[in-house]
Amino acid sequence: MKKNKKILLAEDNTFLAKLTSNHLKCEGFDIDVAVDGNETLDKMKDNSYAMLLLDLIMPNKDGFEVLKQLRGWGNKTPVFVFSNLAQAEDKEEALKLGAQKFFAKDEVVFDDLIREIKNIIGA
Repeated sequence: MKKNKKILLAEDNTFLAKLTSNHLKCEGFDIDVAVDGNETLDKMKDNSYAMLLLDLIMPNKDGFEVLKQLRGWGNKTPVFVFSNLAQAEDKEEALKLGAQKFFAKDEVVFDDLIREIKNIIGA
């Protein structure tokens, strides 16, 4: 059986979305991008993703609200937060709401991110 390598990247910054998508595609992942909280929730309803990479600062609904709604639906898709909000309170809140990991955008090493993704989804 083929592993699900489909990841939804919720990121409103076009440059960062393209950069991150390219890194992940080079590792064999299938990437969809959502540019705001509403689109993220719509795509999470309609598709079965192996993982969600979630920005916290997005238009319409922020990442915290997206996490609350997903977990409220009973959606157990692994979520990695990938954000510029890197204060301890933001990390704690995201993890409390059900995120598995938190990566600060300005500190991320893509090799580490990819290794953690592979660990979680078994790719």
